[in-house]
Amino acid sequence: MPSWKTQRKRALQRDNYRCRICGDTPSSPYAKLQVHHIIPRSEGGKDDMNNLATLCDLCHAVCHPHMGPAWCGVEKLPLEKQKEARMVLRWANKEFQEFLKRMIRQEL
Repeated sequence: MPSWKTQRKRALQRDNYRCRICGDTPSSPYAKLQVHHIIPRSEGGKDDMNNLATLCDLCHAVCHPHMGPAWCGVEKLPLEKQKEARMVLRWANKEFQEFLKRMIRQEL
């Protein structure tokens, strides 16, 4: 299996450097792209391309609401965007996470 760094780069390229959920790109003012494990490594997920999806930091945080706003960079957003981002994070729940997982899997 290739290294994580190699797989991460391949996932970003495959997804055209665009969030698979909201479509943000690095040229978007607040987007920071990350590579998400659809099945977490803690649950046996691998660094296989079928288990990776490019997400912006806010969509990634919705998939991992337990990580909190600091992890997804909410504090780095302008104040007017922080309120909206925190609301999105609070809204995330188990059903929404499952929906996102299904949506990402369908795209792969």
